Amino acid sequence: EEGSVRAGPGLGWKHVRSLGLELPSEPFDIAVGPRDGLLYIADSLKHKIIVMDPTSGKVLRWLREQRGDYLLNSPCSVSFSHSGLLCVADSGKSRVLLLRAADGRLIRQLGAPAEPEQSRGGLAFPFSLSTPPPGEDLPGGTDGGVWVADPRGRRAVCLDGRTGRELAEILGGDAERLKWPNGVQVVAGGQGVAGGCVWVSDSGRNLVRRFDILSGEETARA
Repeated sequence: EEGSVRAGPGLGWKHVRSLGLELPSEPFDIAVGPRDGLLYIADSLKHKIIVMDPTSGKVLRWLREQRGDYLLNSPCSVSFSHSGLLCVADSGKSRVLLLRAADGRLIRQLGAPAEPEQSRGGLAFPFSLSTPPPGEDLPGGTDGGVWVADPRGRRAVCLDGRTGRELAEILGGDAERLKWPNGVQVVAGGQGVAGGCVWVSDSGRNLVRRFDILSGEETARA
């Protein structure tokens, strides 16, 4: 399928092709493999990660262990870590998994489900991931860490990519705490914030909010 897509005044993009998935399907997120160039698609409805050739649209394999420790349940986000591991927000089981992309082997699990009586800590519904580049002055350190937007937990949290320990969190403040944060992106330095900033899409308040990565203080909103 081909066509022209207009992206703004004087800007035209050519639609090369559409890649279809077998129905029923619910592709929530996509990442490009840094080493193989393949597409890794989080299919929340089919509870698996689809690996697709971007040129032919052919499905090459599925990452979903049938037996063992990591049978997926509604994976909603995928991203690649600095070391090349595939990070999966396994939303239905309140955890983040690190998989070897080549064969889907489970390397480690990050985070643990939040207990009902917990006021802080644990993952309630990890929905979106961001894996920033490493930086010695950033919470993730030389590993970069994995940032998770957790809408039910009403926060964004940085997990250590090796131990799963919580390194930092963004709450939004007592006066206007995050209401339903469903997206997170980290910028290392620049944009007027020393050390870096965390952008959070707070759909519960219809806002995009920027926070200092070190102090957690809000510095801008739109």
